[in-house]
Amino acid sequence: MLENGVVKDKGSPGKIAKKYHSIMLGQFNRNEWGSGEAAITDVRFLDEKGREKGTFDFNQGMRILVNYKVKKKIPSLAVGIMLYDPKGREVYGTNTQLKRIDIDVQVGEGAVEFHLDYLPLIPGKYGLTVALTSTDYKETYNWREQFYVFKIENDTQDAGAICIPCEINAVEPSIRQPRDGAVKQG
Repeated sequence: MLENGVVKDKGSPGKIAKKYHSIMLGQFNRNEWGSGEAAITDVRFLDEKGREKGTFDFNQGMRILVNYKVKKKIPSLAVGIMLYDPKGREVYGTNTQLKRIDIDVQVGEGAVEFHLDYLPLIPGKYGLTVALTSTDYKETYNWREQFYVFKIENDTQDAGAICIPCEINAVEPSIRQPRDGAVKQG
Protein backbone atom coordinates (compact mmCIF):
# COMPACT_ATOMS: atom_id res chain seq x y z
CA MET A 1 0.00 0.00 0.00
CA LEU A 2 1.34 3.40 -0.99
CA GLU A 3 0.79 6.75 0.68
CA ASN A 4 2.12 9.81 -1.14
CA GLY A 5 4.48 7.57 -3.12
CA VAL A 6 5.91 5.83 -0.03
CA VAL A 7 5.34 2.11 0.68
CA LYS A 8 3.34 1.91 3.93
CA ASP A 9 2.44 -1.80 3.92
CA LYS A 10 2.98 -4.98 1.91
CA GLY A 11 0.86 -8.08 1.60
CA SER A 12 -1.77 -9.91 -0.39
CA PRO A 13 -4.28 -7.83 -2.37
CA GLY A 14 -7.02 -8.91 0.03
CA LYS A 15 -5.07 -7.83 3.11
CA ILE A 16 -4.13 -4.47 1.59
CA ALA A 17 -7.69 -3.84 0.36
CA LYS A 18 -9.08 -4.48 3.86
CA LYS A 19 -6.51 -2.14 5.42
CA TYR A 20 -7.23 0.54 2.80
CA HIS A 21 -10.97 0.33 3.48
CA SER A 22 -10.45 0.47 7.26
CA ILE A 23 -8.39 3.66 6.88
CA MET A 24 -11.07 5.22 4.68
CA LEU A 25 -13.87 4.35 7.11
CA GLY A 26 -12.57 6.73 9.76
CA GLN A 27 -14.78 9.69 8.83
CA PHE A 28 -18.13 7.91 8.54
CA ASN A 29 -20.54 7.03 11.33
CA ARG A 30 -20.46 3.23 11.14
CA ASN A 31 -23.29 1.46 12.89
CA GLU A 32 -25.09 -1.87 12.53
CA TRP A 33 -28.39 -3.25 13.77
CA GLY A 34 -31.20 -5.67 12.92
CA SER A 35 -32.95 -8.86 13.99
CA GLY A 36 -30.35 -11.10 12.33
CA GLU A 37 -32.84 -13.32 10.48
CA ALA A 38 -30.96 -12.34 7.33
CA ALA A 39 -27.43 -10.95 7.32
CA ILE A 40 -25.15 -9.10 4.91
CA THR A 41 -22.13 -11.35 4.39
CA ASP A 42 -20.09 -9.33 1.90
CA VAL A 43 -20.25 -6.08 -0.08
CA ARG A 44 -17.95 -5.35 -3.01
CA PHE A 45 -17.41 -2.38 -5.29
CA LEU A 46 -16.79 -3.52 -8.88
CA ASP A 47 -15.99 -1.66 -12.09
CA GLU A 48 -17.85 -2.26 -15.36
CA LYS A 49 -15.67 -5.32 -16.07
CA GLY A 50 -16.34 -6.91 -12.68
CA ARG A 51 -12.96 -6.05 -11.15
CA GLU A 52 -13.03 -5.16 -7.47
CA LYS A 53 -11.80 -1.66 -6.66
CA GLY A 54 -12.22 1.09 -4.10
CA THR A 55 -11.46 4.15 -6.24
CA PHE A 56 -13.51 5.23 -9.24
CA ASP A 57 -13.18 8.03 -11.75
CA PHE A 58 -15.80 10.70 -12.36
CA ASN A 59 -18.64 9.31 -14.50
CA GLN A 60 -17.25 5.77 -14.35
CA GLY A 61 -19.80 3.02 -13.83
CA MET A 62 -19.93 1.03 -10.61
CA ARG A 63 -21.50 -2.25 -9.60
CA ILE A 64 -22.23 -2.87 -5.94
CA LEU A 65 -22.45 -6.57 -5.16
CA VAL A 66 -24.33 -7.39 -1.95
CA ASN A 67 -24.08 -10.99 -0.70
CA TYR A 68 -26.40 -12.06 2.08
CA LYS A 69 -27.53 -15.12 4.00
CA VAL A 70 -31.10 -15.82 5.09
CA LYS A 71 -30.81 -17.73 8.36
CA LYS A 72 -34.46 -18.69 8.83
CA LYS A 73 -37.67 -18.43 6.83
CA ILE A 74 -38.77 -14.81 6.38
CA PRO A 75 -41.84 -13.59 4.49
CA SER A 76 -40.07 -11.11 2.19
CA LEU A 77 -36.76 -9.38 1.54
CA ALA A 78 -35.76 -5.98 0.16
CA VAL A 79 -32.08 -5.17 -0.36
CA GLY A 80 -31.20 -1.49 -0.40
CA ILE A 81 -28.32 0.95 -0.68
CA MET A 82 -27.77 4.61 0.20
CA LEU A 83 -24.75 6.68 -0.87
CA TYR A 84 -23.43 9.48 1.34
CA ASP A 85 -21.21 12.36 0.23
CA PRO A 86 -17.93 13.29 1.98
CA LYS A 87 -19.92 15.42 4.48
CA GLY A 88 -22.21 12.51 5.39
CA ARG A 89 -25.27 13.79 3.46
CA GLU A 90 -27.52 11.40 1.54
CA VAL A 91 -26.78 11.50 -2.20
CA TYR A 92 -28.73 8.57 -3.66
CA GLY A 93 -30.62 5.56 -2.45
CA THR A 94 -32.70 2.75 -3.89
CA ASN A 95 -33.74 -0.80 -3.15
CA THR A 96 -35.18 -3.89 -4.77
CA GLN A 97 -38.70 -3.02 -3.59
CA LEU A 98 -38.61 0.47 -5.16
CA LYS A 99 -37.30 -1.03 -8.44
CA ARG A 100 -39.96 -3.77 -8.30
CA ILE A 101 -37.44 -6.61 -8.16
CA ASP A 102 -38.93 -9.62 -6.39
CA ILE A 103 -36.48 -11.76 -4.47
CA ASP A 104 -37.36 -15.44 -4.14
CA VAL A 105 -36.54 -15.70 -0.46
CA GLN A 106 -35.01 -19.03 0.50
CA VAL A 107 -33.02 -20.03 3.55
CA GLY A 108 -29.39 -19.87 2.47
CA GLU A 109 -27.19 -17.54 0.49
CA GLY A 110 -28.22 -14.96 -2.09
CA ALA A 111 -26.86 -11.90 -3.84
CA VAL A 112 -28.06 -8.68 -5.45
CA GLU A 113 -26.02 -6.49 -7.77
CA PHE A 114 -26.75 -2.78 -8.18
CA HIS A 115 -25.55 -1.30 -11.50
CA LEU A 116 -24.83 2.42 -11.35
CA ASP A 117 -24.25 3.53 -14.95
CA TYR A 118 -22.10 6.50 -13.99
CA LEU A 119 -21.04 8.44 -10.90
CA PRO A 120 -21.35 12.22 -11.47
CA LEU A 121 -19.74 12.93 -8.10
CA ILE A 122 -17.16 15.45 -6.96
CA PRO A 123 -13.85 14.03 -5.69
CA GLY A 124 -13.83 12.58 -2.19
CA LYS A 125 -14.69 9.62 0.00
CA TYR A 126 -18.28 8.38 -0.13
CA GLY A 127 -20.04 6.21 2.44
CA LEU A 128 -22.43 3.39 1.59
CA THR A 129 -25.24 2.01 3.71
CA VAL A 130 -26.56 -1.45 2.87
CA ALA A 131 -29.81 -2.75 4.34
CA LEU A 132 -31.86 -5.94 4.38
CA THR A 133 -35.50 -5.33 5.34
CA SER A 134 -38.94 -6.77 4.74
CA THR A 135 -40.66 -5.39 1.64
CA ASP A 136 -43.15 -3.50 3.84
CA TYR A 137 -40.16 -2.03 5.77
CA LYS A 138 -41.62 -3.15 9.12
CA GLU A 139 -38.74 -5.55 9.83
CA THR A 140 -35.05 -4.71 9.67
CA TYR A 141 -33.00 -7.88 9.33
CA ASN A 142 -29.57 -6.25 8.94
CA TRP A 143 -28.70 -2.57 8.48
CA ARG A 144 -25.10 -1.44 8.04
CA GLU A 145 -25.06 2.34 8.23
CA GLN A 146 -22.21 3.97 6.28
CA PHE A 147 -20.24 0.75 6.73
CA TYR A 148 -18.51 0.79 3.37
CA VAL A 149 -16.44 3.49 1.65
CA PHE A 150 -15.33 4.19 -1.90
CA LYS A 151 -13.42 7.09 -3.37
CA ILE A 152 -14.06 9.28 -6.41
CA GLU A 153 -11.12 10.89 -8.15
CA ASN A 154 -11.10 13.51 -10.89
CA ASP A 155 -9.41 16.79 -11.55
CA THR A 156 -12.46 19.03 -11.26
CA GLN A 157 -12.37 22.12 -9.09
CA ASP A 158 -16.16 22.46 -9.21
CA ALA A 159 -18.14 22.84 -6.01
CA GLY A 160 -21.26 21.11 -4.75
CA ALA A 161 -22.40 17.54 -4.27
CA ILE A 162 -22.45 16.36 -7.88
CA CYS A 163 -20.34 17.17 -10.91
CA ILE A 164 -22.44 18.10 -13.92
CA PRO A 165 -20.52 18.17 -17.18
CA CYS A 166 -20.43 21.81 -18.25
CA GLU A 167 -18.68 23.51 -21.13
CA ILE A 168 -18.08 27.25 -20.89
CA ASN A 169 -17.19 29.41 -23.87
CA ALA A 170 -16.39 33.10 -24.09
CA VAL A 171 -18.74 34.55 -26.73
CA GLU A 172 -19.49 37.90 -28.28
CA PRO A 173 -22.15 39.86 -26.40
CA SER A 174 -25.46 40.14 -28.17
CA ILE A 175 -28.47 42.36 -27.83
CA ARG A 176 -31.61 40.33 -27.58
CA GLN A 177 -35.20 41.32 -27.90
CA PRO A 178 -37.21 40.54 -24.78
CA ARG A 179 -39.43 37.48 -24.97
CA ASP A 180 -43.17 37.95 -24.89
CA GLY A 181 -44.20 38.84 -21.37
CA ALA A 182 -40.70 39.88 -20.37
CA VAL A 183 -40.25 43.30 -18.82
CA LYS A 184 -38.40 45.67 -21.10
CA GLN A 185 -35.93 47.83 -19.25
CA GLY A 186 -34.76 51.12 -20.32
